[in-house]
Amino acid sequence: MLRKAVRPPALEVPHRSFSTTRPTEGEADMSERLEMLKKARARMADDRDAFVKILAAPFDRDKAERARAKFIETQMLIDAIDRAIAGEQNTVAPAS
Repeated sequence: MLRKAVRPPALEVPHRSFSTTRPTEGEADMSERLEMLKKARARMADDRDAFVKILAAPFDRDKAERARAKFIETQMLIDAIDRAIAGEQNTVAPAS
């Protein structure tokens, strides 16, 4: 008796949808804004690090007071940028 050859089941690969269409002008603008926000955040983080170095250095009251105020101001700006990035990502993310 001949046995019929059995094919192994095909491996399931997660389906990824790749769009061959170009992003719309609005999507491109949002992506550009997101990149600008990320660059701005990186720059502000560098500035914040400079103020931290001043705060960690031997105490100089005048420098420390100015650095503390600028650190707080910069951190508030970073927090605002983080919220803007989150908002842009929610806007850019495709609807499921």
